[in-house]
Amino acid sequence: MVKEKFDCIFCGLPLTDDNYSDEHVIPNAIGGHLVTRNATCSNCNSKSGYTIDNCLVNNFSLLANALDVPRDRGQHPDAYIYDEKTDRKLILSPGKNVALAPNIRVDKEEGRISFNYYAPTRKEAEKYLKKNMPKDFKGAVDLVGKKIEGERYSFSLLNVTYNNEEFLKGIVKIALCYTRHLGLPINVSSIARSFLRGEGTKLIPVGTVRSNVINLRDPSPYPLYHGIFLFKYPEKSKLIVYIMLFQAFEFIVLVDEDCEIDDVCKGYLWNIVSACSESHKVDLVADLDEITTWFGEQEIRSEHFSKKAASLVFWLNHRDDLWINRAISIATRHFIKRIDMGIERKVAEEEAKKLAQKAILNYGLSIQELNISQKSR
Repeated sequence: MVKEKFDCIFCGLPLTDDNYSDEHVIPNAIGGHLVTRNATCSNCNSKSGYTIDNCLVNNFSLLANALDVPRDRGQHPDAYIYDEKTDRKLILSPGKNVALAPNIRVDKEEGRISFNYYAPTRKEAEKYLKKNMPKDFKGAVDLVGKKIEGERYSFSLLNVTYNNEEFLKGIVKIALCYTRHLGLPINVSSIARSFLRGEGTKLIPVGTVRSNVINLRDPSPYPLYHGIFLFKYPEKSKLIVYIMLFQAFEFIVLVDEDCEIDDVCKGYLWNIVSACSESHKVDLVADLDEITTWFGEQEIRSEHFSKKAASLVFWLNHRDDLWINRAISIATRHFIKRIDMGIERKVAEEEAKKLAQKAILNYGLSIQELNISQKSR
């Protein structure tokens, strides 16, 4: 049920028990799990999913697949990237390495046209040929089933498009959904809601971060989070949301310029490695004057980004450890839950071990020894 009377952040229609929707604050397709019912009506949720959310998800689909971040329904679809240097399409399946995808290249030569198919194996090239060639095509065809030995592909973390308006709307939507999740009203004329609806605004209310905003007191050497923090400075009227995706991509959103709520600073962290929400002490670092210069700027500072992306790069290079840590975390939570239900400790431990093994089976890994009891309570 809708707890209080809110309107849809898009159309302004009052939300009721008949038209509200369960909206992920951060899209679930990139690992978001926090849900609110105070932000969108079912109709606008559906529409924005095909436009705004889709653009945001496409920008981060490679990272979501590389880390195989947990999602509520189904498996991640394969993500594709085009390599301009080799003129080939690359494919990234969830939890796998980037590989060569079935490719077609048309070369026009004097007197003929040749179709060159590139695929990991000849069998896949033949399958791709059969599926894609026009039935009435009668020209000469050279089939190239080329297997690339030892070739590895990577993608740039800076490959995210910041100056796409739909993408920026996706970031603003995250900020508005989180504000509503906290039960805070947002005036229909606020700059963030106007921008989200595609109305003209005096400035783009979202910008990239140039220096530290939040100091996260986490003892982990390589913390990896999705994070959202809402804050309002003392004696100031600006309501601001700081968004951090994959620990590396940071955005500042001006939600409202004339906010009348009390001073507030609240945050949410989702641990991508352990796949659970966490609470840590944080310090607000940046000052308001510095932040206000960032709105509307979409250029990323490579020096700052490199520093913030250290944890993400680490886990991309140590994904086997990520799968194992996530499996142990899932198993431990299951063990604690079963113990709280009164299940015998030995039975709960065996269940947890099987759950951990199942969680990493898809990655070709196994846990030789796992003492759940020592890791819990």
